[in-house]
Amino acid sequence: MFLYTLKIFEIRKETEDTVTLCFKQPALRKIKYQAGQYLTLVFRINGRRYIRPYSFSSSPLFDSVLEITVKRIPNGIVSNHIHDIVRVGDSIEVMQPMGDFLYHPDNNRDQVFLWGAGSGITPLISIVKQILKEFPLVRVSLIYGNRNNETTIFANLINKLLKDYSERFKVWHFITQLSVTQDLPYIIQGRINKANILHIMKDIHAEKSLHYICGPYGLKESVKESLAHLNISSDQIFSEDFELLK
Repeated sequence: MFLYTLKIFEIRKETEDTVTLCFKQPALRKIKYQAGQYLTLVFRINGRRYIRPYSFSSSPLFDSVLEITVKRIPNGIVSNHIHDIVRVGDSIEVMQPMGDFLYHPDNNRDQVFLWGAGSGITPLISIVKQILKEFPLVRVSLIYGNRNNETTIFANLINKLLKDYSERFKVWHFITQLSVTQDLPYIIQGRINKANILHIMKDIHAEKSLHYICGPYGLKESVKESLAHLNISSDQIFSEDFELLK
């Protein structure tokens, strides 16, 4: 098992309980990865070895650095260590990138929908950046659920992408702890449920779409059930197992 050593040059605070670790690429042997994959970090804490995979939030041709994003978990040994102990300048051991939650270009399907909630956004934002950068004919829709605006990871980045790719990128924010006014049509109060999914898809040519899902079990099942109702085949749907790592 080959290990790399990466140096942290920036720690970016995304929300109150979420940070992005930014690593410099090694000078001699650069790490090759694909959008949607994950990087496994190795820590030694109080004499014990801990191994944790975290999805890339960076994308190879979009970002010059490697980035992973970590949410603090109550009583989480590694997540709390990252938030409380890890500092800029530290060197972290990592394993080779892995994972098959990848965008599969398809000339017959030029609409991509990414469905996520909470920190499930991490691999999705990596894929969003890849498609917007590399595939100019593909339209991208992000459907993203959170408790409130303050817990929305990558809010500033998403707004920038909306500005830079306004003709091809659309976002629906679902907020569960906020009263939403009628003049904000792309901020919807409540969860991503079947009725909302069918509303988003009502004017879409289903056979021309691809779907990527990352979030809690309930979200995945709700999206899959709704897409099946629209006769969207299983080969158009990709999902990533989602687990908050301690």
